[in-house]
Amino acid sequence: MEKEKQVTTNQLAKMIKKGFDGVDEKFEQVNSRFDRVETRLSSVETRLSSVETKLDSVDKRLKSVETVLTDAHVL
Repeated sequence: MEKEKQVTTNQLAKMIKKGFDGVDEKFEQVNSRFDRVETRLSSVETRLSSVETKLDSVDKRLKSVETVLTDAHVL
């Protein structure tokens, strides 16, 4: 039978701290990635808003053209 190794309270505390330090590093990496995703998403939302504005303008112009053509009895 193997001899059991005795672990002191200080050694145990150091092991636990090392484990948490690794978790903290991973969370920092994840937070950094989320920050980049949020930045990119914000950019996409801005671009989408611009596209929606332009599409609304095109829609209004098309309705004007339809009105003119309908009034001229072309349609």
